[in-house]
Amino acid sequence: MPHVTIVGLGPGDPNLLTRAAWDTLAAASEVFLRTDQHPVVAALPAHLVLHSFDEEYARFDDFAAVYAEIARQVVVLGSRPEGVVYAVPGDPTVGEATTWLIRAAAREAGIPVRVFHGVSFIEPACLALDLDPLETDGVQMLDAMVVAASHVPPFDTSRPALLAQCYSRALASDVKL
Repeated sequence: MPHVTIVGLGPGDPNLLTRAAWDTLAAASEVFLRTDQHPVVAALPAHLVLHSFDEEYARFDDFAAVYAEIARQVVVLGSRPEGVVYAVPGDPTVGEATTWLIRAAAREAGIPVRVFHGVSFIEPACLALDLDPLETDGVQMLDAMVVAASHVPPFDTSRPALLAQCYSRALASDVKL
């Protein structure tokens, strides 16, 4: 039966992969990865046939186009009788644009979507910072690319801010400047 299953791979430590995510991956024969540049990929069950969408990053000039194309392909794959298992870094619902694009397109196509959550980057970041985000006058979460593109910080500088999607030294430098 056609379906899309989206699985969160967690923040990078294979021990943080949820039981539901692991069981879903272990039961699959093939998995499509948004990126194979994730530490958990090496720890996935050996029987899996893995496919990556990494080549899409070279085909397009911006992330919005990349994510739209990945979502389009995942929904096409999900229309197959066997459906598709699609895995993403972290949690599929935190900072993962493809999840929302896939859900919208699959809904329009009448294809059911199931999401298996993963640990997001937020929990390990808060632990590393010794920070309870609910007791710290409201930690702000922002996309590092938005901050880097802004001339004026798009957040309250008197409150803590956690920046997501800081994927390279170059972007970190842009955020700092």
